[in-house]
Amino acid sequence: MANFGLGWQEGLSSWVLVGAASGCGVHALWKALDQDVLDLRQPVASPAEVPALPAGRGLVVVVNPHSGPSSEVDAAEQVGALLP
Repeated sequence: MANFGLGWQEGLSSWVLVGAASGCGVHALWKALDQDVLDLRQPVASPAEVPALPAGRGLVVVVNPHSGPSSEVDAAEQVGALLP
Protein backbone atom coordinates (compact mmCIF):
# COMPACT_ATOMS: atom_id res chain seq x y z
CA MET A 1 0.00 0.00 0.00
CA ALA A 2 1.31 3.44 -0.83
CA ASN A 3 2.28 5.68 2.08
CA PHE A 4 1.04 9.24 1.72
CA GLY A 5 1.98 10.33 5.24
CA LEU A 6 -1.24 8.98 6.72
CA GLY A 7 -1.69 6.40 9.42
CA TRP A 8 -2.69 2.95 8.24
CA GLN A 9 -6.31 3.48 9.31
CA GLU A 10 -6.67 6.68 7.31
CA GLY A 11 -4.88 5.13 4.33
CA LEU A 12 -7.13 2.10 4.44
CA SER A 13 -10.29 4.17 4.57
CA SER A 14 -9.04 6.19 1.58
CA TRP A 15 -8.61 3.01 -0.46
CA VAL A 16 -12.06 1.81 0.60
CA LEU A 17 -13.57 5.09 -0.60
CA VAL A 18 -11.67 4.83 -3.91
CA GLY A 19 -12.98 1.28 -4.38
CA ALA A 20 -16.55 2.26 -3.60
CA ALA A 21 -16.40 5.21 -6.00
CA SER A 22 -14.95 2.98 -8.72
CA GLY A 23 -17.74 0.45 -8.22
CA CYS A 24 -20.39 3.17 -8.45
CA GLY A 25 -18.79 4.50 -11.64
CA VAL A 26 -18.74 1.08 -13.29
CA HIS A 27 -22.36 0.49 -12.26
CA ALA A 28 -23.45 3.83 -13.76
CA LEU A 29 -21.54 3.09 -16.97
CA TRP A 30 -23.07 -0.39 -17.21
CA LYS A 31 -26.59 1.04 -16.83
CA ALA A 32 -25.88 3.68 -19.50
CA LEU A 33 -24.79 1.14 -22.12
CA ASP A 34 -27.32 -0.30 -24.52
CA GLN A 35 -28.55 -3.52 -22.91
CA ASP A 36 -29.30 -5.14 -26.30
CA VAL A 37 -25.60 -4.95 -27.16
CA LEU A 38 -24.70 -6.55 -23.84
CA ASP A 39 -27.16 -9.44 -24.20
CA LEU A 40 -24.87 -12.26 -25.31
CA ARG A 41 -27.69 -14.81 -25.39
CA GLN A 42 -28.98 -13.53 -28.71
CA PRO A 43 -28.09 -15.79 -31.64
CA VAL A 44 -25.34 -14.57 -33.92
CA ALA A 45 -27.09 -15.85 -37.06
CA SER A 46 -30.49 -17.25 -37.87
CA PRO A 47 -30.82 -21.00 -38.51
CA ALA A 48 -30.09 -22.02 -42.10
CA GLU A 49 -32.31 -24.21 -44.26
CA VAL A 50 -30.31 -27.20 -45.45
CA PRO A 51 -31.30 -30.24 -47.51
CA ALA A 52 -31.87 -33.57 -45.79
CA LEU A 53 -28.97 -35.99 -46.14
CA PRO A 54 -29.81 -39.50 -47.34
CA ALA A 55 -29.17 -41.81 -44.34
CA GLY A 56 -27.17 -39.00 -42.72
CA ARG A 57 -24.31 -39.54 -45.16
CA GLY A 58 -21.79 -36.71 -44.80
CA LEU A 59 -23.30 -35.40 -41.57
CA VAL A 60 -20.75 -34.20 -39.02
CA VAL A 61 -21.79 -33.56 -35.41
CA VAL A 62 -19.37 -31.85 -33.05
CA VAL A 63 -19.89 -32.46 -29.34
CA ASN A 64 -18.17 -30.59 -26.52
CA PRO A 65 -18.20 -33.12 -23.68
CA HIS A 66 -17.13 -30.50 -21.12
CA SER A 67 -20.01 -28.06 -21.73
CA GLY A 68 -23.11 -27.98 -19.60
CA PRO A 69 -23.68 -29.77 -16.31
CA SER A 70 -21.60 -32.83 -15.59
CA SER A 71 -23.38 -36.07 -16.31
CA GLU A 72 -22.65 -39.75 -16.22
CA VAL A 73 -24.08 -40.09 -19.74
CA ASP A 74 -21.62 -39.81 -22.62
CA ALA A 75 -22.56 -36.71 -24.65
CA ALA A 76 -21.78 -38.39 -28.00
CA GLU A 77 -24.01 -41.36 -27.12
CA GLN A 78 -26.81 -39.05 -25.99
CA VAL A 79 -26.74 -37.07 -29.26
CA GLY A 80 -26.49 -40.28 -31.30
CA ALA A 81 -29.57 -41.67 -29.58
CA LEU A 82 -31.56 -38.59 -30.60
CA LEU A 83 -30.65 -38.87 -34.27
CA PRO A 84 -32.45 -41.28 -36.60
